[in-house]
Amino acid sequence: MKLSGLFYSLLTALLWGMASILDKLGLAKASPIVAVTLRSLAVCIASFIAMIKMV
Repeated sequence: MKLSGLFYSLLTALLWGMASILDKLGLAKASPIVAVTLRSLAVCIASFIAMIKMV
């Protein structure tokens, strides 16, 4: 069964909004340098995984 583009758009909007809330809650008590380091590491790992899947 194919899902429509509208469903994917709504799912993306929901996850996009939840990600920032969870990010703020998870790093609320961390120092700024630790927070930036963790965010950068997560982006690097996600980018690397996406790059591997493309090959």
